[in-house]
Formats: sequence, structure tokens, C-alpha cells
Amino acid sequence: MTQDLDAWRQEIRSIDSEIINITARRMELALKIGQYKAEHQLPVKDFRVEKEIIERARIKAEGLGLAPDFIEDLMTLLMGHSVNEQNKLHQEKAKTPDLELKQVLVVGGLGRMGKWFSQYFQSIGFRVSIYDIKSEVLQDSYQRHDDIQA
Repeated sequence: MTQDLDAWRQEIRSIDSEIINITARRMELALKIGQYKAEHQLPVKDFRVEKEIIERARIKAEGLGLAPDFIEDLMTLLMGHSVNEQNKLHQEKAKTPDLELKQVLVVGGLGRMGKWFSQYFQSIGFRVSIYDIKSEVLQDSYQRHDDIQA
């Protein structure tokens, strides 16, 4: 029985390595897409594409007997990281200096809708700050504001 357990754990380690390699390849492609978008002054986020990715992933998950919500969360995490990396490229290559002057504060920015608004504003060139009492940890691209009083 212990041999079986060790073999299964070894197989999981191998699969984990494959997942990391595939994720790295996905990020390479996302950066190429981000460079193209920055060079052609296209917005980082394409909500139609993201919706299609989620729908395809949910269908595939159901077909494999996986929880569609789990796979949606996983894909959302991957897309979110891709968007953050593309935003960095976009900001570096921004042609208009006034983009630095545009800033928006999203109150409740760590909820599902708040994240959507934060990503949307960031994709069209705004510097996004978030005020949310939910968490002390934020993604690098956001600035936390604890000093705002209601």
C-alpha cells in the first residue's frame, strides 16, 4: 500500500511540474499578446475573449467530471495574472504622458465586481487604487488606501 501511495505522489509531482511548464508557456504567449496590444494601443482587457475562455473551460470541466466553478476560478486566476503582466507592458509603452494623471479609486475593489471594475479601468489606462477592508494583501498593480474615512 505504501508503494502505491509513493507512486501516486510521484505522479502528482510530475503532473505539478507539467502544470508549471504549461503555465509558463501560457504567460509567454500572454506577454506576446500584451506587447502587440501595447504597440497597437489596444486595451489590455478583452471581455469578449475572457468570457469565451471561461465558457470553454466550464464546458471542458463538465466533460471531465470536474467542478466548473473550480475551473472558472483557476482560469480567472490565470487571466488575472496575464492582465497584470500585460498592464505593466502597456504602461511602459504608453505613448501619452497624461495616462499617468488618470487615477480612479475603487471602493470594495476586492470583491468580484470590484475586481472587474479595477481591471477594466486599468485596461483603459487608469492608475487604479483600491479601498477594501477585506484584505491586507493586494496585487502589485494596485495601491491600497486605508486612510479614507467614510
